[in-house]
Amino acid sequence: MTRLTDVEVSSELRICQGDIFEKIRYIEKVVKTDEEINVIESEFPLVIVLTQDCDLAQDYTNRIEVSNNKDKKLISAIVAPLYNYEQFTKGDHLLDEKNIKMRKLDSSTEKGFIKNNQLPRYHYLEFPLEAGFIPSVIDFKHYFCVDIELLTESKSEKCQYKIKAMHRELISQRFANFLSRIGLPSPATVQIQESVAQIT
Repeated sequence: MTRLTDVEVSSELRICQGDIFEKIRYIEKVVKTDEEINVIESEFPLVIVLTQDCDLAQDYTNRIEVSNNKDKKLISAIVAPLYNYEQFTKGDHLLDEKNIKMRKLDSSTEKGFIKNNQLPRYHYLEFPLEAGFIPSVIDFKHYFCVDIELLTESKSEKCQYKIKAMHRELISQRFANFLSRIGLPSPATVQIQESVAQIT
């Protein structure tokens, strides 16, 4: 049986690791012409803050204290979307925002691996009923940065809950492990490299 992801009320003024924000926009690009500036963006229903909590705490302190040294100030916070699990298994989780169809999961075995967090790329979360969140999946390939001041200004409106320390540390560790994995070349790349080596 899947263990529930423990959450608690996010009462701090500052941004915290594990904060769950609603309706966060991601700016994809800005297109400037002679007549106008077009901002192309997506809005994700839910995102989780992945930046380390110690860095976020130091950033907050550094911003409010009077000092000429702003060495601890962060430029942005790393977040990742929380995808609706049912939409995710159908490959529909990016259809609304980006009109992208993803791979459908037909295998019950693969669904089981995801629910048990046995695939390094994904992290499955199932929340207590009182939190009001549906079962979700984080895809560690899909992360982006959001301005910290923007998050701070919208926190009281868009962030009610955060994931408790034990679970957020597990997510952080899995995210770090996924990003630090050793990228192995594809067989085609190896074959090309070997061919070039023989020529030279």
